[in-house]
Amino acid sequence: MPGRYDDELSQFQEINLIQESDSAKHLLVYGTHALRAAAFIEPARDPIMTMLSIGVEGAEARSRPLLR
Repeated sequence: MPGRYDDELSQFQEINLIQESDSAKHLLVYGTHALRAAAFIEPARDPIMTMLSIGVEGAEARSRPLLR
């Protein structure tokens, strides 16, 4: 009988968690590359950082229901 706080993920949840983690990883790699390659860092920094924060926060929010 499963306990009240069953911490195991279903196979579907495991796959989605891996996909979301991978997506966030690729977004961070792209953002780091974009920051390093930006010709004019001052006007480019804020939009790039906003994109990164929204993307990583979105990945975290989408993964949260999987961990319940």
